[in-house]
Amino acid sequence: MSATRKVQAIQRAVHVLELVANSPRGLRLAQVASTLGMPKQTAHKTMETLVAEGLLDKAGRPPCYVLTSLMSGLRSRQQSWNQRFLTQAASVANRMCRTCNASVFLSQFAGGEALCRLHMDPAHPEADDLACFSGAMAPYGTGIVFQAYMSEEELRSFRRRHPLDRYGSMTYWRSYKCLDAVLDCVRREGCLALLNTGSLRVILPILKRAGGLWGAFTICVQGVTSTGQYPVRRWIEMARLATADLSDKLA
Repeated sequence: MSATRKVQAIQRAVHVLELVANSPRGLRLAQVASTLGMPKQTAHKTMETLVAEGLLDKAGRPPCYVLTSLMSGLRSRQQSWNQRFLTQAASVANRMCRTCNASVFLSQFAGGEALCRLHMDPAHPEADDLACFSGAMAPYGTGIVFQAYMSEEELRSFRRRHPLDRYGSMTYWRSYKCLDAVLDCVRREGCLALLNTGSLRVILPILKRAGGLWGAFTICVQGVTSTGQYPVRRWIEMARLATADLSDKLA
């Protein structure tokens, strides 16, 4: 097996483990294959390899795959760490929420998908919603930023699961070439800023210090009709500082 194929196999295994870890009741083969956009044969081979290596258990007919006790222990420690990180992130989000009168979202890239982990509303900034639901484009624009920082294999898999018409991009992008030009801009600017129907949305990637994408930080300000009338650059700079703070907390 070539080095590239080995890396791809490892990435598939990691995505399967992340997906199963976020499903305490376990998942069946068809669910994993569909969610990750894998051929069933590839998903089956990956999951059976993880079973053989003692990382997954399976039971029932058709079999349902769950983490082994070893992996469950690691997941518990990871969940504990995630909870501490989200508590710290909530403090950062609260500052942004109050200062900019903005809705704030924290989304995580896990299992090849977007998981919205935190939502804070400016009407109730003291009540953070530590959510845990999946939605590749929730909030809108997150998937675009994620694509800008995915590996080539992750990007191909993501686009198989979410073709252009699935997330409205046929309205905004005539082709993947147009979308890729936007992704280049996101990487160059380090963020995505969208102004649409009186709403300004700024999405920034949260990058791990060791490399790779953890997730995205989003602020959404209502009532913005023109960037020239509002301190948009200041908001973006504040969001950058908040994102840098979150990246430091990941270290």
